[in-house]
Amino acid sequence: MNLYKLTGELLSLERHIEDAETPDEMDACLAAMFELEGLRDRKLEACLYVRKNLQALADARIAEAKKMRELAEQSEKKVASLDDYVARCLKPGEKFDCPIGSFGWRKSTKCEPLESNYDESAPSEYVKFVPKVLVSAIKDAIKAGKEVAGWTVREYQNLQVK
Repeated sequence: MNLYKLTGELLSLERHIEDAETPDEMDACLAAMFELEGLRDRKLEACLYVRKNLQALADARIAEAKKMRELAEQSEKKVASLDDYVARCLKPGEKFDCPIGSFGWRKSTKCEPLESNYDESAPSEYVKFVPKVLVSAIKDAIKAGKEVAGWTVREYQNLQVK
């Protein structure tokens, strides 16, 4: 029996105990509940073991992904360093070809501000402002008793696993 059905059976037995007319009926329901609670406890414990193993696996994968990102960044820095080295060795306009690839030059353009503070120097028609909602400030205001139209603070019950 799965955990969901066990919980349903336990709730059903609780209702039967409330409706029991004789002590024997009540004892039978209590005995069944005791047995089901033991089974439910073992299933919950198994769920906790599986959850902890899955969490450990997720944590290990996150750590591995972080290490892989760091290694990728190191490789990208080495590639950029090697590109700089080759660029210093090639004459402007020179091209080098071989069976696995080539080095060469291409023309590109880049728009750059004349001043270091480009945010203030750009004309307003070329500036885009993205509004940012300060949710924590709204929450603090509501908790302080202020009404903020369209907003509320809700409490939730979250499963805690230790």
